[in-house]
Amino acid sequence: MMYAIKSPLVAAALLLAAANAMAYDAPANVTFERQGTTLTATWEHSGDAKVFSVFQGTAAIQTAIPSDARSATVIVPSAEEVPQLCELRVVARYLPEQPNMASPDACATDVAADPEVEPGPAQEKTFTWTPPTHRVDETPLGPNELASHTLYWRGNLIDGTPVEGQVEVPMPGTSTKVTLEPGAYEAQAQAKDSEGSVSDLSSPPLAFTVDAPPPPVDEEAPVITLLGDSTVTVQIRETYEDAGAMCGDMVDGSIQVEVDASAVDTGSLGEYAVTFRCVDAAGNVATEMRVVIVDKRAPPKAPALTVE
Repeated sequence: MMYAIKSPLVAAALLLAAANAMAYDAPANVTFERQGTTLTATWEHSGDAKVFSVFQGTAAIQTAIPSDARSATVIVPSAEEVPQLCELRVVARYLPEQPNMASPDACATDVAADPEVEPGPAQEKTFTWTPPTHRVDETPLGPNELASHTLYWRGNLIDGTPVEGQVEVPMPGTSTKVTLEPGAYEAQAQAKDSEGSVSDLSSPPLAFTVDAPPPPVDEEAPVITLLGDSTVTVQIRETYEDAGAMCGDMVDGSIQVEVDASAVDTGSLGEYAVTFRCVDAAGNVATEMRVVIVDKRAPPKAPALTVE
C-alpha cells in the first residue's frame, strides 16, 4: 500500500535526502585540444550528472552530451581565425533544481595536423530528418506549407583540412545522400515554408565521423628473379659460388633474399639444389630453386702437333 505525502516539510526532507544521496562533482582533469577547426574535449567525472555541455564563455558550443561520455568534439574557429581559444569549460548538468557543476576555465592547446596523413577515399552518407508539424507559435503546419529542407555540414578531414557544404532538398523529400571524405563532422538541418520563412537550425548539431576504410589486404606473393641460369654445371672439386637472386614485391618493393646453398657438395658427382626464399611485410612467401650439377672433370684437350 502506498500513502501520499501531505506534509510539505516531510516532502522537502525527502527531496533533500535524495539530493544528498547523489554526487555533485564538477568534471575533473579536463583537456581541450584544437586541430584545425576541430576541438576535442576530454574529462573525468564520478558524479551523477544527467548530461554534459561544453561552454566557451557564456555560450554553449556543444550540448546534450550523454552522461556516460567522457569526450566530445566541436567545430570551432581555426587558429588562423582565433589565435587563442580560451574560457573553455565542461559543465555537468544535474536535476533542474540542483546547481550545475563546471570545470575551471581553460584554453585549448593547438595540435598540428600530421602532414603524412592523407585523406582517404570518400564515402556516401545518408541523412534523414522528420519534417516539422507546427510553427514556433504552435500553430499546425500542413505538409503543403513546407517548401524544402536544407542540410548543412562542416568538419575537418583526417589531415586537418576544414570542409563545409550544404544541399537543399525540395519537399516531399526527407533524406539526402552526401559523399564525404574521412574526418570528423557535424550537421544541422533547416526547414523553409512556401513563403520563404526559415526555421532555426536543428539543435544540437549532429556530430559524426567518416572512418577511413581499412587498407587493402596484400595477398600477392613477391617474385624472385634468379641472376644467371636456373641450371649450372661445375666440375668436381671446384668451388661453387652462386650468382644470387633478386626479390621484388608490388607493395614492399625490393626485399632481401635468403640463399641456402648448403646442400651443394662439389666433392661428389650429382645434382644439388640451391634454394631462395623471401617474405613480404604481409607474410607472403616466395621460393625459387637453382639446380647445380657437379660433373666429372673433363679430359685435357689434344696437344698441338707441328713438324719442321
